[in-house]
Amino acid sequence: MDLQNWKLTVLTVCLLVTGMVIPVSAFAPSINAQYDIYDELTVEMPDNELYVHDEIIVKFSPGVSEEKIANINARNGAKVKYTSQYAGFKVLKIPENRNAQKMAEMYSKNPNVEYAVPNAIMTAFAVNDPYYHYQWNLHSDYGINVEPAWEITTGEGVIVAVLDTGVAQNAPDLADTNFVSGYDFINGDNDPDDDQSHGTHVAGTIAQSTNNGIGVAGVAYDCSIMPVKVLGADGSGNLAQLVDGIYFATDNGADVISMSLGYPPRYYPGVALDNALEYADKQGVTIVAAAGNDGTRFVSYPAAYEKCIAVGATGYDGNLAPYSNYGPGLDVVAPGGNTGQDLNNDGYGDGILQNTFDPSTQIFSYYFFQGTSMATPHVSGVAALLISQGASNDEVRTALESTAMDLGKSGWDTAYGYGLIDAKAALDSLNSVPAENLAPTASINGPYSGVVGTQIQFSSSGSTDPDGTIDFYYWEFGDGNTSNSENPTNVYGSAGTFTVNLTVTDNNDAAGTDSTTVTVTTATEPPETGISIISVDPITRTAGKNTFVSAKAVVSVQPDLAGSMVSGYWTGATTDIDSGLTDGSGTLTFYSDEVKYKKGELTFTFTVDDSTLSTIYPQ
Repeated sequence: MDLQNWKLTVLTVCLLVTGMVIPVSAFAPSINAQYDIYDELTVEMPDNELYVHDEIIVKFSPGVSEEKIANINARNGAKVKYTSQYAGFKVLKIPENRNAQKMAEMYSKNPNVEYAVPNAIMTAFAVNDPYYHYQWNLHSDYGINVEPAWEITTGEGVIVAVLDTGVAQNAPDLADTNFVSGYDFINGDNDPDDDQSHGTHVAGTIAQSTNNGIGVAGVAYDCSIMPVKVLGADGSGNLAQLVDGIYFATDNGADVISMSLGYPPRYYPGVALDNALEYADKQGVTIVAAAGNDGTRFVSYPAAYEKCIAVGATGYDGNLAPYSNYGPGLDVVAPGGNTGQDLNNDGYGDGILQNTFDPSTQIFSYYFFQGTSMATPHVSGVAALLISQGASNDEVRTALESTAMDLGKSGWDTAYGYGLIDAKAALDSLNSVPAENLAPTASINGPYSGVVGTQIQFSSSGSTDPDGTIDFYYWEFGDGNTSNSENPTNVYGSAGTFTVNLTVTDNNDAAGTDSTTVTVTTATEPPETGISIISVDPITRTAGKNTFVSAKAVVSVQPDLAGSMVSGYWTGATTDIDSGLTDGSGTLTFYSDEVKYKKGELTFTFTVDDSTLSTIYPQ
């Protein structure tokens, strides 16, 4: 079958995969591979692109005169272009019609020559893979900036599980790639070979053998690939196979699970998959999944699961690829390619190039694929680089999101999430000098009052730490009693006015203090009271590119009664129950939990007794 006919065959399979089938491939009630391949191309590259075509480097033997050198060069039509004052070699310009490699071989045979070699073209960071320059996804303006990251790490010691159609470990450009044992859940054996081509292409983006003088490069080329076959030759599989694959990868040491697969948009496969993803997350595994190729505003499952890093796809120009899903569940984007364009004018569609095979002939070559399947392994590879430097699961997500190139609307948006991943910036963020720790603020909410022999409730509500958490509370009640509770009670044995101190300590041992008084009297009949909400207002806090929103409610008890217990509850953007004691003016401030703002309106409603008041953010 010729290549064009093969492409048409594959297109038919892809349409089934992204349609409403019911297995587990990269998407579906069955999952299906998240990629489009109706523009795969093979690459051929002449050997002389590996070196300057009209130059060779020659070092003549010690003692050979300049006159003799000139005579040798004249006989061969060569001219000295440059003489190294450091190493003593000469760069010779050779005739246009001469082959540099053969010319170097000819000079090498001359007894007056110590050595002669072609003037090899060097790629940054010693990438000597000849097709590397076609990998715009790694080094162009809208690539993932991985070259400088390789000066820090290449992912050694990290295991990435590729849950896909399997991996053809006999692919020529995977010869030097590290593999660990995987499993084939389609055929039920220990040989997760690829019979479709998709998984091999994905694995190559993560860890293609690099600097081996052939083919292309991988993002984390010294990591280890764990092939877990959950998709068959038709690009699909079922839920049971996917769930088993996740547990297998987790239990066998995977640091990253990469899933270039998923179900149709808005299809929820059920709690079994939730449980598997939660299990992997709790074991510290970083989970990366493709957003889907339907061009809709819904991220597909499992990428839509909150513990997954959902990956959309961009093209050579940094724009969202027309097939890429987007929406509220999107986290980041990475190059997925667009084979319908050739914006870099290299003669090929702007897809993602890797070594894989034609399923109809089993012949290996280099193919441009496009899809969120191709974007996902970029993120998985960078995750491996981060983990090799000691990053935890949460730190991987933070590093990727906080350093991504902001595209589209400022900050997080539904089209690009936090933006295009940047490998070097993400690694740098792990080693950045932490900001000076800020001390927490203690809020004692006094003054208080009470009656001899009865419990008096104290509250630390409103105590905050701007850059961490409060880990320790220490109360001194003025009568010799102390407490480490967040909101303690104390019983006073005598009447009088006592000084109460609160010290709070944060997770970095910085402390803040606050003081108030408590007036203790003999028992009296309590007056009738009325409770009202004076105001509800939003509060915002930023952390990097993220905005967190909470709300503050001020409640009044009339007549002015200090130390009155008030309970209320929040609804809307957050739900929680708060209680506390009024201060000397009969008022009390409540604070809701924080939520991360993404888009739209957040409503915070506070209710106490029969009184309710709301606020909206943004106003």
